[in-house]
Amino acid sequence: SLPDGSVPMSICSSVPVGSGASATSPYGRARTPNCTLRRFSGRILEGRISLMPSTILRGATGATEVWENWNLGMGSTGKFITFEGIDGCGKTTQMRILAAALRAEGWDVVETVEPGGTDIGRLIRKILLDPASKDLTSRAELLLYFASRAQNVEQVIRPALAAGSIVLCDRFTDSTLAYQGHGRGLDQETILSLDRIACRGLEPGVTILIDIDVETSRDRTRVRNEREGSGETRLDDESAAFHGRVRKGYRAIAEENPSRLVTIDGTGQVSAVARRVREALRQYV
Repeated sequence: SLPDGSVPMSICSSVPVGSGASATSPYGRARTPNCTLRRFSGRILEGRISLMPSTILRGATGATEVWENWNLGMGSTGKFITFEGIDGCGKTTQMRILAAALRAEGWDVVETVEPGGTDIGRLIRKILLDPASKDLTSRAELLLYFASRAQNVEQVIRPALAAGSIVLCDRFTDSTLAYQGHGRGLDQETILSLDRIACRGLEPGVTILIDIDVETSRDRTRVRNEREGSGETRLDDESAAFHGRVRKGYRAIAEENPSRLVTIDGTGQVSAVARRVREALRQYV
């Protein structure tokens, strides 16, 4: 046995990475048929065997990527839920309502946001969303988003999941695919390559996509920014055409990942949308 009491086990047959039988990952990455999981340790825990991978090997176009310490289980009961949608959709409000509801039910909940979530992330967020950063190029913007995300994953999200908490995150890589991919026109494979570096395989178990039309989005963000005097308007100030591409991108991501993304109608009263969100998550948490 291992020092922690685990019993080493070897899994040599091909096992699909992730849950379900989908041919793609939650971010639409094609899975190769020879993906394998190796070097597992199994622990008897409350009558069950907990499989904890220390290394995951993934075959890809003749090369093998090795992802160390991919947080797939790791003996915890943590759950990772993300909220997505175009600006003004109400996702931040709905995430806070859900967090309060889950805490009232006895769950330990950690809330975080992208970009942001850490001291370093908040500094990066200021650069990204400040309208004074008008000269920021699309590729520099992309790299800054993933810099914030890498810090958030290592400092906040992974430790909380390992402790068994429910982590609610306001935006994650789906936002980058929608905004920088569909909105800016950057290559999806470039985005996914950066995701593999920054997040090291971490993907949400469920994503709530709150959908509203672009006109409603622009009306809501204008009212919010005037009321709050927000200085984070750089993306809000983009054209209606840009936000239309982003919304279209989100819809495409949802169609590609029906087992992970749940689309919620974001129109109507806040309380009505909150009920839709809670019901959608009932079987997950």
